[in-house]
Amino acid sequence: MMNLKKILKSRDIIREHGILHFGWRVIGFLHKNTTRQVMPNIGYYSRNQVNFEKKLCDDWFYWPKSTKNSEGGIIKIHELETRESDKVTIVGGGSGISCVRAAKIVGRTGQITVYEGGRKSANEVKQTVMLNNVDDICEVNQCIVGEPRDVYGGEHDNAPIKPPEELDYCDVLELDCEGSEVDILPDMSIRPRVVIVEIHPMNFDEPEDYIIHILKDLGYKIKWKFTHNGLELDHERLLLLLSNSQKGVDMRVNNHQMWPVVVGATLS
Repeated sequence: MMNLKKILKSRDIIREHGILHFGWRVIGFLHKNTTRQVMPNIGYYSRNQVNFEKKLCDDWFYWPKSTKNSEGGIIKIHELETRESDKVTIVGGGSGISCVRAAKIVGRTGQITVYEGGRKSANEVKQTVMLNNVDDICEVNQCIVGEPRDVYGGEHDNAPIKPPEELDYCDVLELDCEGSEVDILPDMSIRPRVVIVEIHPMNFDEPEDYIIHILKDLGYKIKWKFTHNGLELDHERLLLLLSNSQKGVDMRVNNHQMWPVVVGATLS
């Protein structure tokens, strides 16, 4: 069945782009999986002071890697609230940027536990923590917490599912899980000192400010409000971006203030 799918896909590529384009893709595939594996490493790509991928000497051949600010809002709240020796749980590890930055703060006496649903993304987080020498602090699990809503980052059909009420105690809980925050927060039994949430109203049916009210109902005070790239928001623009996010419109409201938004809440 898999060979048939590959044959059909190859046929479609030839029909749409021509035989020369198909041949070029074959050469690229062979290079990526053979000679590129032994190319010398000439450094690392870095985002937010975190090395996330080796830079090879033939990278000019590929699309340039983005090295822009990544997870800036989440990282700012970690810098403001996370402490040395803290236990941090991260649901939705992405490429591991916030994981490494949190690990640098908690130090060798702290602990980071990451749950990432996609197999490819989970492996990327593991690679990132190893590149930054914090793999002894960080435990990375391919696992979905709560209801899988918009899981990306590779195959996840066989990933185990962890009920929110089974999350272990932590000092800081980071949720960047593409809408599953609406399932996790009401059902979790723990009360971390700090909760960091990147809110994704486009992926749930509840009102766009639902997460704000849930956090307050759980006894938390919304202390920090940032855009994804780390720009601080006032309450009015926070609500506007949440509303626009749910409608899928007007990503930017003021210069570079863009959704998704990130809030940091502390126990009252």
